[in-house]
Amino acid sequence: MLGLDEAGRGAAIGPLVVAGVALDVRKAGALTRRGVRDSKCYGAGKRARGRRRELAGHVRRLAAGVAVRIAHAGEVDHHVEGGLLNALERRMAGEILEELGAVDRIVADGERIFGPLANRFPGLEAVNDGESVHVAVAAASVVAKDVRDELFARLAAAWGEGEEALAGGGYVNAKTAALLRRWFRRTGSLPPETRRSWDWRVLRDLRRPRLFDSRSPLCRSRGVADGVGEGAEVAFGGGTEGGVVKERRRVVEDEEPASGVVRQTEGTSDLGAEGPSRPGRVQATERGGPEHEDRFGR
Repeated sequence: MLGLDEAGRGAAIGPLVVAGVALDVRKAGALTRRGVRDSKCYGAGKRARGRRRELAGHVRRLAAGVAVRIAHAGEVDHHVEGGLLNALERRMAGEILEELGAVDRIVADGERIFGPLANRFPGLEAVNDGESVHVAVAAASVVAKDVRDELFARLAAAWGEGEEALAGGGYVNAKTAALLRRWFRRTGSLPPETRRSWDWRVLRDLRRPRLFDSRSPLCRSRGVADGVGEGAEVAFGGGTEGGVVKERRRVVEDEEPASGVVRQTEGTSDLGAEGPSRPGRVQATERGGPEHEDRFGR
């Protein structure tokens, strides 16, 4: 039996991780008894990260095979802008299946995302809430989330951030919003590994240039003295036209709403004003903590 799952699809900062875990029947039972469940069940704090780390160790020890693929923010943005986020996850999953080799049965969490892989891999069953179908999928979710926890912890440490940032995990929630604003106040830019394709209100506010902010590209181009204004952000992916920063993106065609909080729209809009969703961007609804993670995936 082989389970597939991902972590980080809906995050605003950090990588997307896909994991596969191959288990025989006896070891699957052992992991069930140890309490392996969907990684979202453990929460988002320090204790939850420790529990996932412990369980991921048991999975790696008992599994016949474990494989992981990682896509960092720039690669995620590239695929979102081309309408190919699902295709990216399918490619990562396909590489995992090829690495782990032939198995009797494959269960992947996400019918729309992973269903097309059944054409390449006989015996693949793509279902929503796959963790409830087999512990191998829950094990894959734990491994994927543990890997992502570790990668995000390294980012936070490099940025001089502590538990508040780690608890947010880079997802669309209040702690991540605070991290983005703190970083901007210090640097006038977005942190590395921020997904520029995410149309989250917090990111929109930081991207919007303000004419009297010395950190705004508009102010710099006009020689405004340093130290004037607060809270502007450089605009990514656009140019200036008559003092208005505009951005054009291709429409995302391949995605569907994730529990009603991720959608894509079409058109062109000014970054300098509120308006419809930006083209080629994933629109996020602000949520906090575990509730957000339930909505967005891991």
